[in-house]
Amino acid sequence: MSTSSRSTSAVVGTCTARSVAVVVVTGLLVAWTGSVASSATAVPPVTVTVTGTLENVVVDNDRAIGTGATDGATAVEPFVRVGGVLHDLPHGTAVPPGPTGEDVQVTLAAAQGVTGAQALDLAAADVVDPAASVLDVLPLASAATSAAVAAVTAGVVLGTHTLTILPVTGGAQDVSTGQLSTLAADTAAYWSEQSAGTVAISYSVRAWASIADPYTCDVSALYNAAMAANPGVAAPSLTNHVLVYFPYRADCPFAGRAALLGGTIWDNGAPLVDVTAHEFGHNLGLGHANETLCTSGASRVPLSGSCTNTEYADRADLMGYATTQRSGNLNSGLADALGFAHVTTIPAGTSSAVTVDLAPLSQMSAMRAVKIPVPTGNVFVDFRPAAGRDVRVPAWAGVQVHLRTTDGSGIPTTYLLDMQPTAPTPFASPQLPAGASWLVPGTALIVTVIGVGSTARVQVGPNATVSQYITRVYSDLFGRVPDPTGLQTWTTALGAGTPRIAVANAITYSTEYRSGLIGMAYHDFLARAPEPAGLASWLAAMNRGLTIEQMEGGFLASPEYYAQSGGTDAGWVNRLYLHVLGRTAAPSEVASWVSHLAATGDKFGVSMGFLLSTERLSTVVDGQYVLLLGRHIDPSGRQTWVGLIQRGARDEAIIGGIIASDEYYARP
Repeated sequence: MSTSSRSTSAVVGTCTARSVAVVVVTGLLVAWTGSVASSATAVPPVTVTVTGTLENVVVDNDRAIGTGATDGATAVEPFVRVGGVLHDLPHGTAVPPGPTGEDVQVTLAAAQGVTGAQALDLAAADVVDPAASVLDVLPLASAATSAAVAAVTAGVVLGTHTLTILPVTGGAQDVSTGQLSTLAADTAAYWSEQSAGTVAISYSVRAWASIADPYTCDVSALYNAAMAANPGVAAPSLTNHVLVYFPYRADCPFAGRAALLGGTIWDNGAPLVDVTAHEFGHNLGLGHANETLCTSGASRVPLSGSCTNTEYADRADLMGYATTQRSGNLNSGLADALGFAHVTTIPAGTSSAVTVDLAPLSQMSAMRAVKIPVPTGNVFVDFRPAAGRDVRVPAWAGVQVHLRTTDGSGIPTTYLLDMQPTAPTPFASPQLPAGASWLVPGTALIVTVIGVGSTARVQVGPNATVSQYITRVYSDLFGRVPDPTGLQTWTTALGAGTPRIAVANAITYSTEYRSGLIGMAYHDFLARAPEPAGLASWLAAMNRGLTIEQMEGGFLASPEYYAQSGGTDAGWVNRLYLHVLGRTAAPSEVASWVSHLAATGDKFGVSMGFLLSTERLSTVVDGQYVLLLGRHIDPSGRQTWVGLIQRGARDEAIIGGIIASDEYYARP
């Protein structure tokens, strides 16, 4: 757990999870505080070994909010415990992945006369000592390993836990033991609440103990000093937790650190429940609550194969970064990993819609989430209203969606998804609003929020609506059913979170749709089909930016159209009124345009005047409303769309906007 500020700022901590291999070597404690004689280095080295048990420790490092780790992964750093004493391992030591409690053997090259424990200290010294080096760390099969594997497989150890706080200082004390007792009580109350009483923590606080000063940020040295000053304290384990508390040191890059599925916790002068309960969560086996920002093409989407993760950034959650506010509830993905959450699992192949009323995250015994398996993990849909513990980020209140995965060390980790990716600022309002739907990538399921009140009602069902939508678009725009490839392409894009407007524009800007528009103009104005060369020429011009109206203006101003109009200006003008405006021209209107043509000879300019007139565009846009929405356009919509086209907007974009609308999408 890390700190971003030690001022009065509300945000005081985050942590960078790093699984740290801590090797516990039992029964081989060697009392030794001296150094190896320099003459020993001249003697050929020998091989020494120590054996013990592996313990994965999450190393939570400081970072300022908005900077630092962005991959969301859990890193590791190795330690070794010999006879109850912690020892560092050199940076870069290859430690085999394994659960806490796995037996391991550490082999070192050391000078003659150097014991295993001494060699560990020498090998990990800040200044490399040639008297010792680690050769390898290997797992050992044993009863202890079997027990450790069983514990990890079972997940969190439910039942009674103990928490002992050992305050140590090299100088002044910064809090009283009474304050630490309150901290322990609040931590116990938090986990009892989150687990609905299945995790019960009894706690005690020892008196302040003096240690040598200046002490360092070396967590192994701090742990060893605290345990030496408190004889009789049982060694940490899955159910026995030892928290070493020491006054804040600015040079220590963390607020808290903890063993993963173990019992050791360190607190760097941060007497906050958000720190101690967070680190206790690591003891129980949890990773961090992060954010992920995903894109598809140039658009932001809730979830895709292209995402950037930011560690701790799910700031509504206890397993995000720490603040001075009340600790938020665990999201349902993390609660489910510990066996705390009641969830409804919807298999990816579900053939009918399922409706679920989600209780707030604060109601531990109620149905709190929908769980959907996806290729990269599990998606959880839950309800976090801005009430009780969950007032930390009011703008996020509502139905939230998280992806839960496990990193390379098997640590359950969650990522908050931004369910409103078209908002100007990412994660300004990441909840899925009432009435909104989301096609879960990698599945055939759509999540729809039906309503939000004291509970949130969501429906999860097959994505038939998406297939129906694409089929209707093809029918309306192309007059045919979609080919299998097209249906799969657009359905998959929408399923990956691509906004409907992006899909709609891709379709209306397609060669097929533009070819249809060109063919329609040939038919309406020249009464024939386009020749291949003419079609290709117009398509190329439209791809370079020519608008539909400019293309149609080219037809109307062409010698072919003029000849079909009788070869006279009056005949041409009369034909424009019939073809473009759909009515007969008054004699005065014809006379006016004939006079204009005599003065300018600009048939294309006259054609564009007709094509971009409010009279003509009102009819065109209304026709699209009738075709696509089954109703006539309202006055406000008419003014908006007509004005956009007259100011240079493309018809393809206007039509794309209509078919991307919620009204069109919801049509049966």
